[in-house]
Amino acid sequence: MLRFVAFSQEGAPDPSLDVAGAYMFGPGEVPMQSEITAGGGVVTCVPRLDGAAGLSLLLSVVGPDGAEREIQLQTCLLPPRERPYLLWLEIARRQVMRVLNRLEDWALFDLPQDNPAMKMFAEGRELFSHALVGAGGVSEPSADDPHAGVSAESDAMARTAVGMIVEAGERLALEQVRRDAPRRLSGAMYEEASEQYAHAHGEPPPGGAAVIVQNAVGVVVSGRPLLGARVTPRVFAEPLQQAVQKSCDFISLPMRWNEMEPQESQYEFGPTDRWIEWAVRTAKLPVHAGPVVDFSPECLPEYLYIWENDYEELREVVHEHVRSIVTRYRRTVTRWTIASGLHVNTNFTLSYDQLLDLTRLCVLLVRRLHPGSKVFLGLDQPWGEHYADNRYSLPALAYAQAVSDAGVHVDGLAVRLICGSPGPGTVARDLMSISGMLDRCAELEKPLALSVVGAPSAPPPPGAPRAGRWRGEWSPATQAAWLEQVCAIAASKPYVQSLCWADLLDAPPGSSAPSLGLLARDGKAKPSFEALTRLRTTIREAGDLLPAE
Repeated sequence: MLRFVAFSQEGAPDPSLDVAGAYMFGPGEVPMQSEITAGGGVVTCVPRLDGAAGLSLLLSVVGPDGAEREIQLQTCLLPPRERPYLLWLEIARRQVMRVLNRLEDWALFDLPQDNPAMKMFAEGRELFSHALVGAGGVSEPSADDPHAGVSAESDAMARTAVGMIVEAGERLALEQVRRDAPRRLSGAMYEEASEQYAHAHGEPPPGGAAVIVQNAVGVVVSGRPLLGARVTPRVFAEPLQQAVQKSCDFISLPMRWNEMEPQESQYEFGPTDRWIEWAVRTAKLPVHAGPVVDFSPECLPEYLYIWENDYEELREVVHEHVRSIVTRYRRTVTRWTIASGLHVNTNFTLSYDQLLDLTRLCVLLVRRLHPGSKVFLGLDQPWGEHYADNRYSLPALAYAQAVSDAGVHVDGLAVRLICGSPGPGTVARDLMSISGMLDRCAELEKPLALSVVGAPSAPPPPGAPRAGRWRGEWSPATQAAWLEQVCAIAASKPYVQSLCWADLLDAPPGSSAPSLGLLARDGKAKPSFEALTRLRTTIREAGDLLPAE
């Protein structure tokens, strides 16, 4: 068992601790099943497995510039003990360790000490040290008063230190962009990787293929990253077409099962056909499609639940659906995200073998029907929170590795990244966490596509689950700033092939995520649309993704 105590800003036990969405994790940051409760300024965690564990939960921190973030934060791995831990102190410890690890991974230790990010990190680290020295008291906490003997002053210092180190970490993530983006966009990274490949193999990489570089994270892909947006097939209008042509290198069509085949064996291809015909014939834009198979509740037709307990029949239905969709669009779609979120395994409870079998079926069927296309495998909830609650699921990276070990070849991984919008696995995170997550996905040595990336332009609807904030409440300006910085981080990575914004147009009111669009419902462009357009121009011209500070 682990217990954590926290104080309010007034120095009393913090009664506002909320553990909704909190989870524990073990080595490798793999979430684990546990029981987590909070009350009276104490968080009690009982993991199902023995050994060291950490706690991840949504908390508010204020940076040195006064900007408030409500983001997912973690403690270090800690051994069980009777004496409670000071929550903010352990979170600060984790932040210090994380920044040091990233400085090493990103080779940023040569930054001058007067660099603003390094100065802020040094100040936050010193404040953490003072909090650590003063954390204990002369008396021991008791069952009646776990806060006894624990310093509220240390708690306050540690909380301030966390705000400073989070801000420093975000600035360091952007420093990596300023260092790597010029070489990525100019093609120098791929040229160097190709030279290493030719030296090792005696010939250049075939046809601009992705190259694995020794002692580097992931692969290096050729060309500059492409930017696109996901369109809603049923909304087809000239202002949307003009917006696509101005801001996108490709369009993405979701092809949700319940929209493509709302009644069994009765397909409605018309809305999707219109967009594809326009993209191919008029706009001359590539079309990315999928996921074709997605078992999340918002994508499944009602009739499919008939076979949720009959895998053999479900497999046949999936086979027929994939065959119908791919056969119809194999002359126009250039890249398929053939399946997404199967590893989350929430709607249908499939076994491990069934998950892999269904994935193999989908991939091999596309290979046979459309051999010239690229096939990507979708990864939802890349931080793996679902695994803490569902023992039948798999963490995203474990699933992708299992698919590879089973001999199923895909051309890349399609990562879904939504922050700050209500929904599973979509709570807000800081920029360093996002950058680090992409690096972990890249370790599987496949090109990455951010197939759905987005943040809202308004706070969640009343009554919606907490989803966090980034630099204040979500607004059109905050959404645009988030887009600029997150997309710049991704575009500077040598293994990222493309980025696709979550929605071109806002979803209707009452939707679970109504404000992810680049355009409002009336078609008016948001600041995020202009931000995406500028970013596209910058990438094409190999300019500076971020202005120098």
